[in-house]
Amino acid sequence: MSIGLVFFTLADSKVRPNFNAYGVIIISLALVADAIIGNFQEKIMKTNHVSNVEIVFYSFMFGFFLILIGLLVTNSLFSSITFWNEHPIPTYGYGFCFSIFGYLGIDIVLTLIKEYGALICVTVTTCRKAITIILSFTLFSKPFVLEYLWSGLIVIIGIYLNIYSHNQAAFNAKIASFTNRLFGFRGTTKPSTSGIPRILPV
Repeated sequence: MSIGLVFFTLADSKVRPNFNAYGVIIISLALVADAIIGNFQEKIMKTNHVSNVEIVFYSFMFGFFLILIGLLVTNSLFSSITFWNEHPIPTYGYGFCFSIFGYLGIDIVLTLIKEYGALICVTVTTCRKAITIILSFTLFSKPFVLEYLWSGLIVIIGIYLNIYSHNQAAFNAKIASFTNRLFGFRGTTKPSTSGIPRILPV
């Protein structure tokens, strides 16, 4: 899935003349941090049995102080406050809406981590990224190149392989059942000495 998203990004570099490599580096670091924090949060929740609200509170408090330090170091804090006061609707208003929906999304992500583990959570969030790319083509006019198609197929194959690795027995049973129906083969199963069922013709 990650390889497919990388090829999506490389395809963007062909159709966008203002492609910025610095942005790719920042996004890549964000993906690495996203993978790390998912496993870290899973460990905390399973070790200390904390709730989603506590995880969100301490994560955002830590992030708030980091951003505050960055604003103070770059001397951007007071100019940012001035800009926000001059444009209250697109800053305070949109920021409030973003916070509400962001909290709901984070709560869902933490529930996934708590119930199913970090791997399933990362799979779901990666699928969300792929859907976001698809919607961007639907809602906005963007040039289409062939690289988008086969990189999307790589993402889909990655999703399938991840799901298959967790449900091999169920998938194999469904594939065998479909194959038998497709070729009109019916049979009865008989246990073998190796423990693997054998199909005997009726």
